[in-house]
Amino acid sequence: MFGGWGPHLRAIMRNSADELWLVTDAGPDVQHNEELIYHRFDGTAWSDVAKVKQISGIQQNVASVMSRDRIYSYGISIREPLYVEECIFDTAKHAIQSVGEIHINGKPLVLPGNCNYVGAAVGPSGRKVVWWTTVGVNGGEGKWSYIYEQNNSWVGPVVSSLHGYNDFGYVFASFLSKDRVAFAGQLFKGAYPKGTYAVGCVELQLGDQFNFGKNFYALDTNAPNSGRSAADIVVINGDTHVAAETQKGTLAYYFKPAMKSWAECDQPFCVLTNVHRARFLETAKKIFLITGSADGEALTVRSSKLHQRRAISWTQIPPVHIPVPRKEFAQPAAIYIESRSYQTEPVKALDFAIVGHYPELDSQILSVQSRPSAK
Repeated sequence: MFGGWGPHLRAIMRNSADELWLVTDAGPDVQHNEELIYHRFDGTAWSDVAKVKQISGIQQNVASVMSRDRIYSYGISIREPLYVEECIFDTAKHAIQSVGEIHINGKPLVLPGNCNYVGAAVGPSGRKVVWWTTVGVNGGEGKWSYIYEQNNSWVGPVVSSLHGYNDFGYVFASFLSKDRVAFAGQLFKGAYPKGTYAVGCVELQLGDQFNFGKNFYALDTNAPNSGRSAADIVVINGDTHVAAETQKGTLAYYFKPAMKSWAECDQPFCVLTNVHRARFLETAKKIFLITGSADGEALTVRSSKLHQRRAISWTQIPPVHIPVPRKEFAQPAAIYIESRSYQTEPVKALDFAIVGHYPELDSQILSVQSRPSAK
């Protein structure tokens, strides 16, 4: 597996038995994802519990979420016809597993060409949302699509134009309610690799399309330390927190109160320097910001209490340094956190994993467990 292929794709996930699980891809290269491997943490060590073969043509871009005790994984095939694949694995009853194409109205969901950047999230009720981008040809305007569950069936796809942008990729999500979802990702305009980047933020009712300037915004690309690509998003009590990698190689933190739009909040509230990759982790009492460093100096964790309904001055919070065996783990290709965007069980501790720096340690994952005081 190439661990940094999609930092948004997977997480440490907790089931009802308080077991931690992680899903990884297996195949000879990023274009060939032959099977999924299900790993379980027993409190002491990780072990491989099961392997599930996938349908032909799936890329190493599979997104996984857990609803109750079942892990649902979604990938896109790159061989015609293009399908959205769903893999199901029951962590309590391992014999319950399935692999196949998603059907809508009794027929397989067939996609157009150039589809990529799959992602998935699950709400508190277990309702799942799956999305992907149809990348615009030769720098042309792309489309962003999603499907969602309603009454135990898939609805969609809901397809939106990207207002001149070529694609909307590496998208993170957080549920505001059972029917509303906030998204943040990377917008790209132009013919790759020549083009411009921006952080895209969307807040919509399931079933709605993008409406640029109303529910879909590109955060100000002219601002100092403006965002280049979203690193994470979390909604707490209706307020939205976004971390973004910037045009200058730093980390911008954005905050949008519940009653405001992104047009009013598109300037970074604060900027952290020497940061490479970042994720939010929210427990019952705290929100944590986990960050790697651009130079391998340190893997750090900052924390803030949740009762404060305002922007967080992350630069004023002293970081706790997490020791790692090699500096390449402090320059992670990806950070996989436990999050309510990926599971229906409550997040109970500061548990996360980091993928080593590309290319030296990109195939290795380091698991980090917190002490009880960090809950």
